[in-house]
Amino acid sequence: MKNVNSVQGMSTFPSHAEQAKPLGHVKSFKRVGAYASVAMLATYAIQLMNSVSAPGLQEKKLMIIASALTLLVVIPIIVLNIYSIARLRVANANNEHAPGYAQSIKKEVKAWGVPIGIVALVTVLGWSAIHSLDLYKPKSNVAQVRVATAAGA
Repeated sequence: MKNVNSVQGMSTFPSHAEQAKPLGHVKSFKRVGAYASVAMLATYAIQLMNSVSAPGLQEKKLMIIASALTLLVVIPIIVLNIYSIARLRVANANNEHAPGYAQSIKKEVKAWGVPIGIVALVTVLGWSAIHSLDLYKPKSNVAQVRVATAAGA
C-alpha cells in the first residue's frame, strides 16, 4: 500500500484494493444487533397492545394518539417532498433550481411551528397521562370496604 501520508502519495487517492475494508464479523454483529432490537421492540409493542389493565389501556390510548399526531405531520411532508421533486425534475430538466423564498420568515415559522406544536401537545398529553396513572392514587369510583379483624386467635 502506498504511503498516503507523504506529499508524494497525495497526488491520487488510493484505489479500492488499497483501502482498508471493514471486517465481515463487525457487519454481521451489527446486523444481529439490529434484528435483536427490532424483535425486542416488536415484543414490547405486542405486550402494550394486548394489555387488559386500566393503566395498560391508558398507555395504549396514549401511544395511538401520539402516533396519529406524529403521522399527521409526517405523511403530508413526505407527499409534498415527492410531489415537489417530481415537479422540479419534469419542469426544470435543464435549469437550475433557485427558489424565491429563501428567507421567508412566515414560511419558516409555519415549517418549524407545526412540528414544535405537535411535540408540545404530545408532551403535555404524555405528562398528564403519566401522572394520572399513579397506582397509589385512591380511586374515586371504588367503594371503600372496612374489614373487621379480630386480634389474638
